[in-house]
Amino acid sequence: MERDNSESKILIVDDEPELVELLADYLDGYNTIAAYNGQEAINIIESDNIDVILLDVMMPDINGFEVCTHIKNDDSLNYIPVLMITALSDHDNKIHGLDSGADDFLTKPVDGEELNARVRSALRIKKLHDELMKNLNELYTQHQIRNILTGIIPTLLQQLPKEKKKILIHQMVKEIESLFNEIYVSNNKYKDTLELDSENINPDNVKKTCTEVMNYLGADFIAKEPDSKDNVLFALENTICPWGASQAKMNPILCNLTKKIFYNVASKAYSNVSINTVKTIGNGNCSCYFEILKNC
Repeated sequence: MERDNSESKILIVDDEPELVELLADYLDGYNTIAAYNGQEAINIIESDNIDVILLDVMMPDINGFEVCTHIKNDDSLNYIPVLMITALSDHDNKIHGLDSGADDFLTKPVDGEELNARVRSALRIKKLHDELMKNLNELYTQHQIRNILTGIIPTLLQQLPKEKKKILIHQMVKEIESLFNEIYVSNNKYKDTLELDSENINPDNVKKTCTEVMNYLGADFIAKEPDSKDNVLFALENTICPWGASQAKMNPILCNLTKKIFYNVASKAYSNVSINTVKTIGNGNCSCYFEILKNC
């Protein structure tokens, strides 16, 4: 079901009330909220569920760059699309805005049709992200989880720039860790408090934990003894991609998600550990092969 525009909250941030009113008029049908300085904007963003932010660059006290940086440095806020508003000739400001994490730009004087088109685009990406997080929080079966990860993530990745892809992969690692905390606590796989994110995994169970985490998602990983390399603790190999071979080839960054999951598991049991990616299905190989290395 398509979301009604009136349900989408658009925060307009500018110290000029006339421009705020003009942008709100252009966005007729949306639920627009006004903020007239940077601190007021931050307070609203942290207390309300904002979908898109229209952010002017030049404001007193806390300027638009600082507000954008604050948003993008907060893991709970950094997926809110930020559209920065600049003067037509502000090339340096656009570069500064990109460095601050801005998702898109509008130039003054703002064109109403362009504004609505860019807001619609930002809302589509935000909607995909919201659906992904909602489903991951609600669904716990292998089939459902795999459908979410291989269905929504690849679609979202296609629309995101490189830096946003890294943020998404980081979020997914945390979500999968949270899910498997619940699964493995009942099996007494962990030391002491039995928490993956706070205590060490028993080293004797690291191989099994690594394989079970990914195989629960549909892979067929097996642990192998190290070869001649002295610093290889063990290797992990599979022939069935948990994300789907075609999806992994379209979005090789999905292989980084597998690698990060292995790292997060192994690093709870070993200090100074790293993961060496030897080959992946996403890069056109017939199988995936990861080495877990103990660094000196």
